[in-house]
Amino acid sequence: MFPVVALDRPIIHKELPSLMRSYNFAVIDGAPRLSSLTRSAIMASDLIVIPVQPSPLDVWAIHEVTELIKEIPEDILNKNLKTVFLVSRKIVNTAIARDFLEVLATYDIPILNSQIAQRVVFAESLASGSTVLEVAPFTQAANEIRQLCKEILTYGDKESTNHDQSIGGDEKST
Repeated sequence: MFPVVALDRPIIHKELPSLMRSYNFAVIDGAPRLSSLTRSAIMASDLIVIPVQPSPLDVWAIHEVTELIKEIPEDILNKNLKTVFLVSRKIVNTAIARDFLEVLATYDIPILNSQIAQRVVFAESLASGSTVLEVAPFTQAANEIRQLCKEILTYGDKESTNHDQSIGGDEKST
């Protein structure tokens, strides 16, 4: 289990340092729209993971998010800020998924190698209030989540020793 903190005002970038005193990592789950809260979350971040699903709606949203990141003055951004795309809810072996990767490649933002496919087990685990790692730890869905966690950690603190530990396995979780 991990603590969850809700901040409903654009003060994430101001409050996060004091909240992080006992932690190495924080995940900020932002709303899927542009707002002052989104801007504050970006200012507080070391890594921005932009989840996108292969659909025209997400292609349009990508443009808005990338423009917002560009609009934030460089003097208030983390100098080491990195941004990556995460392909999520991908329908495997479809033309739209392949074409979508070509669209993402036109942006000057890396695409994570890890991709999350559209799988029923994600909805089933959510319905039970659990994660796929708890409900179905030996499935392809769980493996996708483990791979994603490992890849995201490579963008984090390079001096951390947690990078070699497994995610959701029998070893100590990160």
